[in-house]
Amino acid sequence: MSTNNDAAQLQAQGQPSQSLTAAFVSVCGIFLMVGFSQFMTGIMVSYLQGLFSLTNFEAQLISLAFFAAYFLMALPAERLLSAYGYKRGIVVGLVICALGAALFIPASQLLQYWAFLGSVCVLGIGVATLQVGINPYVAVLGPESSAAARVSLANGCTALGAILAPKIGSALFLSDELNVKVTAALSPEQLLEKASIVQVPFLVVAAIFLVLALVFSAMKLPEMKSSNTAAAEPFSLSNYPWLILGIACIFIYMGGQIGVINLFFLPYLQEKAGLTATEASTYLSYFFILQMLGRFGGSALMTRYAAGGLLALSAAGMIGTIAAVQLMPGSAAPYLFALMGVFDALCFGNIFSLAIKGLGDATKKASSFLFMAVLGGAILPAAIGKIVDLTSMGVGLWAAAACYGYVFYYGLVGHKVGQKAV
Repeated sequence: MSTNNDAAQLQAQGQPSQSLTAAFVSVCGIFLMVGFSQFMTGIMVSYLQGLFSLTNFEAQLISLAFFAAYFLMALPAERLLSAYGYKRGIVVGLVICALGAALFIPASQLLQYWAFLGSVCVLGIGVATLQVGINPYVAVLGPESSAAARVSLANGCTALGAILAPKIGSALFLSDELNVKVTAALSPEQLLEKASIVQVPFLVVAAIFLVLALVFSAMKLPEMKSSNTAAAEPFSLSNYPWLILGIACIFIYMGGQIGVINLFFLPYLQEKAGLTATEASTYLSYFFILQMLGRFGGSALMTRYAAGGLLALSAAGMIGTIAAVQLMPGSAAPYLFALMGVFDALCFGNIFSLAIKGLGDATKKASSFLFMAVLGGAILPAAIGKIVDLTSMGVGLWAAAACYGYVFYYGLVGHKVGQKAV
């Protein structure tokens, strides 16, 4: 996930190409760890739900703890970067990520759900700080003519991290099937042993973030300045109806996407297709692989077809696939869930581009609001989880499909509302 921050034009000041290449490689490593950390929370949902015998609603508090950080840190992180520079701000974000990962060790010893939630929240604060900094920073690490290619490649590393997270996370945390019946029969000592398996993996994650922080802080990086010295114009959301609808669309879309990934992917494939958690996580990896390929392939489609039409088509594909999951035999569910990655791939980028269309100097401020709307990835999955607890997994899936119904509306009609006023 990336932000459009073209209002802040950043420039490199005569840096050698070798130093810029080394900096870009380091930034790609950060992008990879951001993707890995974000989607590792999906594996943690299933792991902690089994460990603490949580309801679906309670388990989605993990996503709330992570994505609430995006809402809370969007503006503070921007101020941090403005005050101390992108390099220092990114280093601070890396250190916070390392702290969040390290906190999983005492959390596993306390064996308290709130302690794990706190660790996830600190990790989310670090990731949110990085997201604000690394997306515009990567654009200046080389010639302006190849900036778009660098951004695409760097975000591909985020997708790679998302692919690795289910594979590594399932191998580490889901090798033992944990559920309410199993944990109810375990002694406190056995539960402590189950919880302790997170210690070494997250210690390694913390070490990687610290190494990246040390490497990044030691590098001679380009000085960065804004080429736009004009005074900021007053900004009012009421002037941009399509932006308001776009903010709502990001909020609702993130709720549908994270709901499908965290709430349904592993549990549904276990319940309806008879897969183990480890087997189901393999198809989650396929989802991210197809999503990554869809993003790369979709960039070519965006040059030939309207963003609104592509967004509506993508949302319709998601709704159709969710319907097919419920109407077809359970044996088809793994393949259908993986196929969702193709349709989901073009959603966020097209929503974002349509929401900021025609905003000019207001683009940067609009981007901050759109970035804060990622909070939907925390709130709506918790609400959908409550629906599942009260009804069934099938009803919950239709609720996720309804989220993509709004995305369909925005691609077809919503992004045009008020555009003639510009």
